[in-house]
Amino acid sequence: MKFFLFLLLLLAGGFAFWKYQDQLPSFSNEKTENGIVTHIVVKGDTLHALSNKYNTSVSDIKHRNGLNSDIIHLNDKIKIKPGEAGETPSSTPSTVAQKPTQLTPKAAPPKPKSVKPTKPVAKKELPKSTVMETSTIAIDIDDRNQVYLKNNDGKFAPAGSIIYGSDADASGMEVKTITFRDLKGKETTLPNSADPQEVIRLALKKQ
Repeated sequence: MKFFLFLLLLLAGGFAFWKYQDQLPSFSNEKTENGIVTHIVVKGDTLHALSNKYNTSVSDIKHRNGLNSDIIHLNDKIKIKPGEAGETPSSTPSTVAQKPTQLTPKAAPPKPKSVKPTKPVAKKELPKSTVMETSTIAIDIDDRNQVYLKNNDGKFAPAGSIIYGSDADASGMEVKTITFRDLKGKETTLPNSADPQEVIRLALKKQ
């Protein structure tokens, strides 16, 4: 009787072990003559994981096995061409959404400084340091060469200033210059061989 029970337990244990082995994932990765590996899909396998394992690309695996999607099933036989060690697997280029470039709004141009209207002055009211270039042009040599111009009413009004400076010609030689800058900041320059009256009249023609 004991022998019969022992035999029965042995048979039950063998059957249970066989069922357990049957449920275990099978691995059958055998290289063929062409270097192709047949991989049997087990739980947890994905095309991405297989591409990393065999150093190849997902697109290559899909192409070799006629797959139209990334879905694989247990016990599927997947043919894979392993890449060489150190070889970078090629992959299907993915589109990366880039953040739209934010344009920095340009700063608004500075508002031009408002020029306060200047009251015309009579000839006798001009500073004593004023030099009369002509009957219509006066320059105050003590007030940064302030220029006064005679208007239609016969009175003089501030119109800008004369600036004496220097510049370089095409050969790099220093050339003295004379510049008239009006009240709006616009400048007209001539060589120093000219006189203030010539520069001022040229500036008035450009207006």
